[in-house]
Amino acid sequence: LTNFSLNHTPVFCVTPRWTREVFIASDKKFIPSEKILKVLTYCFSDILPSGVPRESSVYKSLVGIPLIPTADGHCTRLGSPKEKPIFVGTAEEVALLHCMKGSLVDPVVPEEILAHMRSEAMGAYTNVRVLTPELVSACLGRVL
Repeated sequence: LTNFSLNHTPVFCVTPRWTREVFIASDKKFIPSEKILKVLTYCFSDILPSGVPRESSVYKSLVGIPLIPTADGHCTRLGSPKEKPIFVGTAEEVALLHCMKGSLVDPVVPEEILAHMRSEAMGAYTNVRVLTPELVSACLGRVL
């Protein structure tokens, strides 16, 4: 083989886990876009949505990821379960709680992302909460 030289650079593989770690370490603020949604989808790609929290502790690895699109047109970071909640609801619930758009996941994100956001395991390891009638009525006090 002529014109080839030995390259001693190690082969590096980009994985969903590595991508999560890079974005978690970033101080940058992101605006939702098709590219951001693709990156977020990739970050979830090695996690199966599960209703069983003890089997899905990998959701802990998402804490700090700054790519969660909110209904106010920005992205927010996922937090730990003790931090201010991020709510997931229907388009109607988001419209009803319009004053809280910064704390509501944009309901038009792809279903594969919403499936993760609605999973019981996500709620066990992060600050994501699925809106229930009880939560909606509790939040109405903030809106009215």
